[in-house]
Amino acid sequence: HYNTMGIEDIKALGEQIKRIADEKSILFLWITFPRLKQGLEVIDAWGYEYYGLGFDWVKTSKNGSPSWGMGYYTRQNTEICVIGVRTDRTKRLKPLVRNVLSVVHSERREHSRKPDEVRDAIVKICGDLPRIELFARQEVDGWDCWGNEV
Repeated sequence: HYNTMGIEDIKALGEQIKRIADEKSILFLWITFPRLKQGLEVIDAWGYEYYGLGFDWVKTSKNGSPSWGMGYYTRQNTEICVIGVRTDRTKRLKPLVRNVLSVVHSERREHSRKPDEVRDAIVKICGDLPRIELFARQEVDGWDCWGNEV
């Protein structure tokens, strides 16, 4: 669907990430289940430690029913966004609210395009701080967006 980077190249972005990310930043990283292990390696390579689930996106069709995904044993129709926090607990950003639900029911759109409501939820959690979306597919108000499709 588009050009991609290999996992080693993505992990190698760690030094650049460390330069642009605030020391109290939080990482929200989308991971598909077949690449879960590699996603956790990226979190570590970028200077964060895995904290837990941020969002579990239940992909729906236009009529609201669950959409069919790919998969060998089960048809995987969810995608997760996990949270990475700084390893130094004194540098962890405290959430503004703690009532944001992790499950997001949202229509599946173009290949790999994530639900807009997740960005809104991240702002609710973190506040109106500087934020960047890496590998972005579109420009979004209030976000620095970096990617070859922006």
